Amino acid sequence: MMMNWVDYGRFQTQSECVVSLLKSCEKLALTMGALFIYGEEGSGRRSLARWVHDHSQSRGRFLVWSAHDFDAAALREGDTVLIENIHEFEPADLIKLKRHLEASGLERSSRVRFVVTSSLSPNDWIESSSLARELAYRLCVVTLKMPSLRDRHQDIIGLAHMFLRVACLVNGLPDKKFSNEALALLQTREWSGNVAELNNVVERSALKSDSSTVNETDLTFLSRSRTQEELNVGQSGITLFEMEKKLIFQTLEMTRQNKTRAAQILGISIRTLRNKLNSYREAEVS
Repeated sequence: MMMNWVDYGRFQTQSECVVSLLKSCEKLALTMGALFIYGEEGSGRRSLARWVHDHSQSRGRFLVWSAHDFDAAALREGDTVLIENIHEFEPADLIKLKRHLEASGLERSSRVRFVVTSSLSPNDWIESSSLARELAYRLCVVTLKMPSLRDRHQDIIGLAHMFLRVACLVNGLPDKKFSNEALALLQTREWSGNVAELNNVVERSALKSDSSTVNETDLTFLSRSRTQEELNVGQSGITLFEMEKKLIFQTLEMTRQNKTRAAQILGISIRTLRNKLNSYREAEVS
């Protein structure tokens, strides 16, 4: 049974697995328990971590730690710390992280939430080293799997339409639409690069197409050997949430802040537009 398109702010979906995940995260957001989010590259792990922070009762900051780049001394009450791609941390980085946590006692504090992301499952990461095993006991209270785009296949067309609207507006192009053949081709892809790859393909097709219709021949795909960095070329790693925000503000500017007209152009209700604007203001405050 097909679900209606559901807007969860940073996530738009009609996939039962994504809706179920976000409903679980709504409850987890009210706690300060450490989370381990794993899934394939490009599936939206960082976006989910940010979504949890945005729906928490905390008004702290959202901080991102990566290998060679973290500072426990800078943490404050209510902060959410995303330890991103922990599977890429070298042993020296893990030792430094462990010492930070032990010295400050932050992993036992209810004042700071830690969210770890990885392309490895918790078990696979734990098996990678004894240091990983020690840190897992401190940082992996709840584990969440981010579905791949293959697991949410019914979202492909909706996301593609949204990416196309964003690409046209951001690049100053007239509105375009997909041909039926192009949509069929998009649905047949494996999407090993997940949402990031879909975004890349759609934006490239918008720039390549010489007409108001994106045809099958306008769709070009990177080979599987390409890196995730190459998949993000054109958007510089911009998230779906940031793309949507940019689209909305540009539409408001184009309509001279006429929210009713902007909502009509964006294809959303005026209530949804107001809710999104409120969420942007709250994110700036936090």
